[in-house]
Amino acid sequence: MSNILVLFSQPILDAKNPKGIICFYESFISELRKNSNNVKCVNIYSINNVDFECISNIKQFNPDIIFAFNNRITESIIKNTDCPICIMNADGLDMWSNVHLIKQYIDRYYLFSFWHGWEQTEYENLGLDKKHIASLHMATSIHAKCLEKTANISFIGSVFMQPSKQAAELYENNAVLRNDAQQVLYNGNIDFDKFFERYKSDFNNDILQCYPLFDPRLFILNSVTDLGLDLYGLGWDKLPDEYMFLKSVYKKQPICTLDDNERIYNSSHVNISISHPQCKGYAFPWRVFDIMASNGLLISSYSGLLEKMTKGHVKIPMYKSPYVARDLCKYALENPKYCKDIIAASNEFIEKKARWDDNLQKIQEITKTKIINKSQKKHGDLDIICIVDKSDVDKSVKNTVITGKKSKIKKFFNRLAIKKRAKLFFYSFLLTLAQIPILDLLQRSKTRIELRRKIDKWWR
Repeated sequence: MSNILVLFSQPILDAKNPKGIICFYESFISELRKNSNNVKCVNIYSINNVDFECISNIKQFNPDIIFAFNNRITESIIKNTDCPICIMNADGLDMWSNVHLIKQYIDRYYLFSFWHGWEQTEYENLGLDKKHIASLHMATSIHAKCLEKTANISFIGSVFMQPSKQAAELYENNAVLRNDAQQVLYNGNIDFDKFFERYKSDFNNDILQCYPLFDPRLFILNSVTDLGLDLYGLGWDKLPDEYMFLKSVYKKQPICTLDDNERIYNSSHVNISISHPQCKGYAFPWRVFDIMASNGLLISSYSGLLEKMTKGHVKIPMYKSPYVARDLCKYALENPKYCKDIIAASNEFIEKKARWDDNLQKIQEITKTKIINKSQKKHGDLDIICIVDKSDVDKSVKNTVITGKKSKIKKFFNRLAIKKRAKLFFYSFLLTLAQIPILDLLQRSKTRIELRRKIDKWWR
């Protein structure tokens, strides 16, 4: 089968498992491997640290196709490969990397979007052939399991960035803007584009400056803490003390893998999903289908696309404001039959509409690269590389992570190994002399004990 290179970016979520991959990426990779493809995935968290050793590794792998989430790719990777490059959209176009490379290597590029109709015009403006742009549907590898319910409500996610000083001052000092922003926020961000078009000059035409003002995550989670919330992810323990209720329900154990997510979602009565402002009331996060595939109830931010996709299959409880989110959670916890019915309909929808097979079939047909093989049962090989800055990783895992500073780290440990061997040789030589008759009289017993202690130290 094929050699497949998967490129993405994620922080190290578990210092003890630096190669742990978040649920959606792992799901995609596992489906590729089930079809006997060999997969090399590279977490390019620090895109400026893609070094010669990593490029050589990729070149030797010789991929038949590349999947680059958010175009997380460098020109050096492109120049050292000659296969199709498939952009997979994890976020909006404003969050992609190295967009200029798309036009430079336009003949090799394909674009697959998980949200039909989202940013379609922007994608076409990249210059891609329309035949090279296609929609996929969100998919999941999670399954429903009858686990003991240990949580009322669970949320797995991270704290998003807070408003810049400039954006915060603008919000505080402009009453008209503030009122308009609140109207957008409490209507599920549906009118976000209209707001930004009106005030974009105030935000220096930078949409990223705008997003933090429309992030309802803290408000919504704060509104359901007393209903029995378990909170997982990054950054919750760094919140200011004003959010002491959220900090008190934070579970610090790392949760990122497919198994982690499957366990949490199946053991929770309710799993809440909160969309990033960039979804603008239309798109929805990857976790939505993961939750719908589980034995827990999904309560979601309003999504026009989700509503359209599930129409006639299941009516997902959705909210536009923190107040409605709380009411929906409370109602669900008090009405288990209501939950059971929606969960059953959600599971049925997932089995019919949200598994990976037809996505892979579409990719294969468009790129003309064979990635499906149902005849072989053997899973393909998997290799994982992490490219992160040393400061992003706990010291305890520095030997298991490839970094942009790897050559310096490697030299340091090589020097350390040479020093260790030299010390061992020197102290062992002195101790050997101390065992020779007559010469042993020249060294006191305390000296010999000290030599043994030093040898023991450097041996370890």
